[in-house]
Amino acid sequence: MINYADGWTELQNRLKLVTESSIELNKATQAVYDIAQKTYQSLDATAQVYQRFADNADRLGLSQQKVAELTETASKAVSLSGARAASAAMGLTQFGQALAAGQLRGQDLNSVIEQIPGLAQAIAEGMGISMGDLKKKAQDGEMAIDKIIQALEKVKNSVDQKFASSVTTVSQGFTNLQSAMTRFVW
Repeated sequence: MINYADGWTELQNRLKLVTESSIELNKATQAVYDIAQKTYQSLDATAQVYQRFADNADRLGLSQQKVAELTETASKAVSLSGARAASAAMGLTQFGQALAAGQLRGQDLNSVIEQIPGLAQAIAEGMGISMGDLKKKAQDGEMAIDKIIQALEKVKNSVDQKFASSVTTVSQGFTNLQSAMTRFVW
């Protein structure tokens, strides 16, 4: 029970860093919870990606709604990877670190490709390039966060369609149960 309560508190603390009022915090918390449940991702990993997009929101002119949409598209693409919960969470964490750094490259890119290939494929598709070209662009420092955002925006409808026809795994169901328990205990 303590772990669930702490998980919710950690979620709130993470989102307080990127919101300016209790109203924004409540909206962000609800958005992260809804996205995690809808996409079968862990609350923590979803919150990390949301936070990293939100960290760049002012600089890139992103609204709170756009941050939520990008987080959802990325999370759906991860779900399409067929990765187990732990691998998906690790891959999302690496992706979040890349967003924090402002570039997707090196170990972060390798982790995304290996652990959550659906996200790497979505980014490549959104950029109109192959997976091999994705690696090359990353090596050349051409995978800045604004390019990733543009790619995710372009591929949103395609990801939504693929996600709508995917089948939920037992592992994904348990991830949702853990998220619901975290919220319930708090």
